[in-house]
Amino acid sequence: IEDQSLPSFSRELFTEALRTQGWEVRIEYYAWARAFQAGKDGKVDAVWPSIWQKEREEWFDFGLKVLNTNYILLKRKDLVVDYRGLESAKPYLIGVLRGGITGSVLDGTSVFRTEEATNFEQNVQKLAAGRIDFMTCERYNGLFLLQKDFPEQAKKITPLMQPISTIGFWLMFSKKAPDTEAKRQAFDKGLAVLRANGRYQALLKKYGYDAAAGVFQ
Repeated sequence: IEDQSLPSFSRELFTEALRTQGWEVRIEYYAWARAFQAGKDGKVDAVWPSIWQKEREEWFDFGLKVLNTNYILLKRKDLVVDYRGLESAKPYLIGVLRGGITGSVLDGTSVFRTEEATNFEQNVQKLAAGRIDFMTCERYNGLFLLQKDFPEQAKKITPLMQPISTIGFWLMFSKKAPDTEAKRQAFDKGLAVLRANGRYQALLKKYGYDAAAGVFQ
C-alpha cells in the first residue's frame, strides 16, 4: 500500500537523504511481519523501522543508526491502576505487534499477558474499545499518529510517558535485493548530509521527536 499524501518522518527522511545521492525512493506500507519476510526474500530493498540483532545480519545489512527512541505504554482511560512502570501492567492484557520488538521484557515473554495485532491501528481500535488494557507504542511517531489519525479513539486512551525501553532504529537493507551495498552506502552518505545541514534535526522536531535524544552517537 502506498500513499504519498500521508505525513511521515521516515518517508521524508529517506526520500531526501537518498535524493542527495541521486536515488529515487518508493515507500510501501506493510504489516511488520510481512515487511520483514519480504526483506528476507529480497522482494523489497530495505525495511523500516528495524532494530539491530546479530541474527538479522544473515539477511540484512545495517548501516548508520537512524535515531534513538523510546517505547511506552498506552492505557485505556477507564482502567484505574496505580501505574509505576511496566510491572504495574503485569496483571492486564497488553497489545503488541506481531513480529515486532520493543527492546523490553515484553519481547518473547511468557510472564506478561500479551495479544498480537497486525499493525498500530488494530491495537488502537482494540484499546479504545476496551478489548485490551494497554498497548505498546513508539513514543514519538506513535503519539503523532494517534492524535492525527485517531482523534476519537485518543479520547479514550491515556499515554504513560515513562519509557519501558530506549531503543535504536535502523533502516536495514536486504542482502537478497540488488545493489545492497550501493544503496546502503548512498543512504548513509545522504543521512550524513541531512545531519550536517540541519534538515535531520528539523524533521525530528516536525514529527514531535526530542531532537537532542533522537540524534545518535
